[in-house]
Amino acid sequence: MGLFGKKSSKKNLGSTSAASGDYSMPDDTAVGSVDVVETSQTSQVVTTAPSNSSEDSKKKALLADEETGSEDGLNKPSDDKPLKEKLMEHLTVMWAAILGCCGLPKVLAVSLAAGAGIGAVTYLLATRGQAPMFPARVNVAFVGNSYFYVNDLPRFVENIAAGGKVYQDSCLHNSAGILEIIMTGNGMWNKWATKNAMIGGVKFEASNGNTEYLYDMGACSVPQLLTGHDKLVTSGDQLGSFIDDGENPCFQEDAYLEYQESFDYKGWDFVVITDQAKRMCFDDTRHEALAAFNYTYGPILKKKKISPIIVQPHAYQSSGANATGLSDLPTFTALIMEGALIYKKYLNQRIGLFQGAHIAPVGNAFLAVYEADKSMYKKLFLDDGVHPSGYGTFLYGTVIYATMMGYMPRYKDVVVDNMEDTLFGTARKLQASSSSAGFPSKEEAAILFRIAKKVALNGYKPKSLRGFKPETNAAEFIQEEVSSSSYEGDYSVEVYSGYQNYNPYYQDGGNNGYNDYYVDYSNGNNGGNGNGYNNGYNAAANYQAANNYGGYQQAAYGGNGYNNGNNNGNRQ
Repeated sequence: MGLFGKKSSKKNLGSTSAASGDYSMPDDTAVGSVDVVETSQTSQVVTTAPSNSSEDSKKKALLADEETGSEDGLNKPSDDKPLKEKLMEHLTVMWAAILGCCGLPKVLAVSLAAGAGIGAVTYLLATRGQAPMFPARVNVAFVGNSYFYVNDLPRFVENIAAGGKVYQDSCLHNSAGILEIIMTGNGMWNKWATKNAMIGGVKFEASNGNTEYLYDMGACSVPQLLTGHDKLVTSGDQLGSFIDDGENPCFQEDAYLEYQESFDYKGWDFVVITDQAKRMCFDDTRHEALAAFNYTYGPILKKKKISPIIVQPHAYQSSGANATGLSDLPTFTALIMEGALIYKKYLNQRIGLFQGAHIAPVGNAFLAVYEADKSMYKKLFLDDGVHPSGYGTFLYGTVIYATMMGYMPRYKDVVVDNMEDTLFGTARKLQASSSSAGFPSKEEAAILFRIAKKVALNGYKPKSLRGFKPETNAAEFIQEEVSSSSYEGDYSVEVYSGYQNYNPYYQDGGNNGYNDYYVDYSNGNNGGNGNGYNNGYNAAANYQAANNYGGYQQAAYGGNGYNNGNNNGNRQ
C-alpha cells in the first residue's frame, strides 16, 4: 500500500485506537506520532511522522571526518546546490514528465530529458534500465519471502532513500520461492497486523457502508501488485485459483480485497525479486523459477515496462545447507550467484530492450564481510543463524538501493546512531529488536556502507570466489526461444476472461489430472529432467493457449504440485 497510483488517496493511520471489523489493534508499544488529516471522497488520509522522542538515546557523532568527505568512496551530496543545478533539475523533471506522457519507460524518459538523443540511448543500452544518477521519484515493487519480510526490508529501503525518492509496495510470503508466491500470493495476514502497519494503512469506506481500518500488508498477489488488478483474487478464494493457507489478507477480509482492487494503477520502475537461497543452487528448483518467469513475470514486466532486480540472497552456515552439498560459504554463495545469473539471462530474453535485469549481489556482500571481519559477520544474522538481523537488513537495503539507482544512499542519512528508531522506525515487524545482534552502531554502519558500495558499485568480488566460474547455461531450457504461449495481452482485462472455462474443469477433474502430470515431471518424464520437463510443460502451455491465463495459473502451479516442489530436497 501507499500513496502511489490509487483512485483514492492512501490513508495512513498512526497511533490510533479506532478500529473496526474483525481487526484488533496489536499490543505493540506505540511510537510517538503526529497525525495530519486530509479528507477525500471515500476515505481519510492520516499521515504519521515519528516524534523526536528518542534524543536521549542518541550517541554523539563519531565519524565527523567521514561525513565531511575525507573518506574516499563515500557519497555525501551537499544540501547547498548552486542555483543553476537546481534549475536544471526542475527542467529535467518537467521534460521527463512530458516524455512520460508519450508512453516511454521512466528511466528512458528521464535519461532522454537529461542527455537527449544518441547519448541517452547509448546510456540506456549500457545500463539497461538502471535509474539515472540524479534525484528522481522511483517506484519499487518487492516480491519475495522472509529475507524481505524480516525487519521489513521494503520500508527500510524507502527510509534510506530519504526525501520521498522511493515509493514501495510488496507481495511477500514466508518460505516462498519465485514460483510458490504466484500460487499462494501474500502471506502477511497474521504477521503484519501490528501498530506500525497502520502507518500507511487505510480508513476505507466499503461498498457495504461499513468503515474499515485496514493494515498495510501489501498486495494480495503478484499480478495485483504489478498490474493493479487480479480478477483471480476472490473473496475467500472462491475460484480456488490459489493455495489458501489462511495468510492472504484478501481471502480473509473482503474490505481489504475491495480496497486493493480499487487502485488506479500507474506503474513501477523496478520489481525486486528474491528466491530461497538453496533453491537457486540446483537445476530442478531453478526450473520452477524459470517457469514462473516465462508465464507470469516475463509477459507482465515486458508489457508494463518494469525493470527486474534479481537479488542474490546470502549464504549461511547450517546443517541443512551442508546436507544438500553446500559445504562451505564460498561454494554456497557461488551457486546462488550462478542461479541469479541464469535468472537474469532468462528474463532478459523475455523483456524489453531498455528493461534489462540487474543482480543485487547481497550474497557477495555478506561474504565480503565474512572475509573482512568474522565477528561482524556473525552479527549479520538473527539468532536462528539464517535470517538477516538489523545488520543484515542494512546490508540488503544498501546493496539493493545501489543496484537500482547506480549510487549509494546519502551517507549522513544512513550512517546514523539509534538506527532502531530511525531507519527501522516504521518497520511493520522488527525481529532484530529481540535478537542478540541488535542494530549496527554508527561505526559499524560505516563499515557495512563501504562494503556495500565496494561490492554493488565497484564490482568487488570476494577473494574466496575468484576460482569459481558460474555456468549460466546450466538450466537446460535457458536458450529456448520465447514461448509462443506467453501471454502478451492486457493482464487486467482479457487475460482473466477464461477462468469460467477452467473452473468446471478443475472441479470435475478433482485436480488429479494435473497431479499425475506433476508426478511425471518430478520423475523425469520421458527420461531426463530437461526433456521430460519441457514435454510436460509444453502440454500445459497448450492448455493455457486454449483456455487463457486464468485457467493456466492453477493448472500449472496449483494442487499437490506445489507441495511436492516445496519439499523437493528440503531446498527452501
